[in-house]
Amino acid sequence: WVTYCMTKGTIACFFCKQAYTLKLLIFTYCAELAFCSGDFSNWKKCYEKLEKQAKSHCHREASEKVMYFNDAGINIGAKLDRQYKKAQELHRQMFLKQLSSLKYLVHQGLSIHGNTDVESNLLQLLKMRVEDVPELMQWIQQGQYLSADVINELIEMMGNTVLQSILEDLHNSSILFGIIVDESKDNSNKEQMTCILWWVLTDFSIHEDFIGMYQLEKTDAKTITRSLKDTLLCCNLKVKDCQWQSYGVAANMSDSLSGVAILIRAENSTALNVHCNNHSLDLGFQGCTKISQSLQNALGFAQDLAVFICASPK
Repeated sequence: WVTYCMTKGTIACFFCKQAYTLKLLIFTYCAELAFCSGDFSNWKKCYEKLEKQAKSHCHREASEKVMYFNDAGINIGAKLDRQYKKAQELHRQMFLKQLSSLKYLVHQGLSIHGNTDVESNLLQLLKMRVEDVPELMQWIQQGQYLSADVINELIEMMGNTVLQSILEDLHNSSILFGIIVDESKDNSNKEQMTCILWWVLTDFSIHEDFIGMYQLEKTDAKTITRSLKDTLLCCNLKVKDCQWQSYGVAANMSDSLSGVAILIRAENSTALNVHCNNHSLDLGFQGCTKISQSLQNALGFAQDLAVFICASPK
């Protein structure tokens, strides 16, 4: 398979040169291009290079394709290209099936992952769909796009798409809006700020849309206000277009001197502060419990138990 050029005084690999000229090499790369171009003249390491070239994947692929090309007289490159495109289209279809399954679970508010990967709802749903789409079994076995990082990234992309659609409708209908903000601790004992938009369509239908949950470094009024303004800025919304705001009874939110409501009204005097109806109902319910001592004790015990669990170390 080694050819010698008397004019240049160089050697080449016959199979690699033919495959390189016909552009048949698709799956491998020739580490020593001089064998493919016919310009190899490194005589000092000639034996070592020839032995390495003979054992390379590139030489093996070139030999098989050139011999098959000469015997069949067909364009192997074009045939392999069609096979590659067919496999690519199949992978695309399987990925879309996975996306539709993931979209269903997210839309229904079901958990994606289980205690183990085998017990995850997504994997079990894909296995059920194998009855209708047998190609999914090979996709599941490969598991290329089923890792937790990839799934979380896909969910984040879905969320961004939904948020973009909501904001597009808001900007097309009316730039005026209201905000509902609350902060609480999650299971990992970290403070999270929940932000909800209220806005009205041209047909006067009211929309209430959750736009995100954001981690807070602190729970003071200035930190919450800064995070809220950053959230509105990311949504291409202006504080001056906020017509009303609603918070809980906590001092850092509704305090008449230094709460979040006052800091927002300092930039937009028309942003009316309306007390949250859910918190009002909660306060009314707490007032009613004072009549019944047993009910008051039960709720107090539940609250103390929740505080104890949340404040306990992991």
